[in-house]
Amino acid sequence: IAVARTEQASQQVTATRSAFFPQVSYDGSGRRTHYPIDQLPERKATFSSFLGLLSVGWELDVWGKIRRANEAAKANFLASEEGQRGVLLSLVSQVSRLYFELLQLDAQLTIAKEAVAAFHKTLDLFTRKYEGGVASKLPVTRAAAAEAQARGWVPDVRIQIEFVENQLSVLLGRPPGPIPRGKPLIEQRLPDIPPGLPSQLLERRPDIQQAEQAVVATNAEIGVAVGNFLPRVGLTALWGGSSGNLSDLATGSANVWSVAAEFSGPIFRAGMLWAEYKAHVALWEESKAVYERTALEAFADVSNSLTARSLLREQRLAFADQ
Repeated sequence: IAVARTEQASQQVTATRSAFFPQVSYDGSGRRTHYPIDQLPERKATFSSFLGLLSVGWELDVWGKIRRANEAAKANFLASEEGQRGVLLSLVSQVSRLYFELLQLDAQLTIAKEAVAAFHKTLDLFTRKYEGGVASKLPVTRAAAAEAQARGWVPDVRIQIEFVENQLSVLLGRPPGPIPRGKPLIEQRLPDIPPGLPSQLLERRPDIQQAEQAVVATNAEIGVAVGNFLPRVGLTALWGGSSGNLSDLATGSANVWSVAAEFSGPIFRAGMLWAEYKAHVALWEESKAVYERTALEAFADVSNSLTARSLLREQRLAFADQ
């Protein structure tokens, strides 16, 4: 989906840039007409007409409207590229997180099976004591309950493993199936983060760059809206032929040509242009607020990750001792 959106934005840049160049088109028609002369039924005329034209039109970018539209299209394209990169990084992050979660569940399943075996031995021990008359029935009942609880833990972990494997299969773009394992969780080593990283590194985050390009695009669209208030200046030219005989049109003996300059602009639109301008200004204000929010969330995200990474080491050591 992200790749297709980037391709759409890329083609939109090409389409918008085409307004810089003259637009060439052609037109042709053939007609056969029959009608009475002087309203007398006995007097009728029938004639043919053929027309072939090649026309050129070019809007002069006097006020920079086309340049601003091209700037907006480029910014949208860059934003879509950053969005695609963000999707890729998010995908890699989700796959990594789920894979480590899968390794964690594998370790839990091993512990659960060992717990079942341990509680089963305990149940055998208390059962033999009870049958030998050394202990009462209460320890046997408690041991049986503990062994049953441990057995119930095993299918629960297996269900979670199945869910995570299916999630990973979806992220990998394939039908549900088993996920191959590498090193166990205890053997995984995370790379160290060097101290003193500059905050400017956050500018490389795709979400921040995408939000920044959105601000650029909405700002450029304000320029396009301003250009709608100003007159359009263009040049047009056409060349071709018009004749009652198709042969004359083909030989070029019935030439038609025209060169013109065009000048047009709005006078009264019942507030439409002003409303469009104010709407683009509001979009620009919104995109700025989104950019600020994205930057703040990025700082918070990095801060949370660094704090969790530091304190989770202590938690892991405590759990290992437990």
